[in-house]
Amino acid sequence: MAFSYSTNGAGLFNKELDYYGKINYKGGQSFIMKKGWVSLISGLILGLIISFFTLDYNGWKMQRIGENGEVINTINELDFDLITNCFLIVLISILVIYILLTVLEKIRKT
Repeated sequence: MAFSYSTNGAGLFNKELDYYGKINYKGGQSFIMKKGWVSLISGLILGLIISFFTLDYNGWKMQRIGENGEVINTINELDFDLITNCFLIVLISILVIYILLTVLEKIRKT
């Protein structure tokens, strides 16, 4: 005979505790999947904000000038160092948030 203990509304996730003390999360997704989505979205937002305020855009701008000094056309190139550094900052922030959520989950379980 098994019993269940459920919490509704008060917690962040709808969870059920079975007879053996194992926590089963309801709602279609496991807690690890929700933790992954939370860390992905928040890490992306936080990483882009950090990149915006810390990195400078050093794109090249080339102008073709005619005989009378007028600009015929302008060519803008991307700064690939900016793109690479922004990607690394976003990746690091995602990993840090995921690790923090994992540590908080382990602390909460003990």
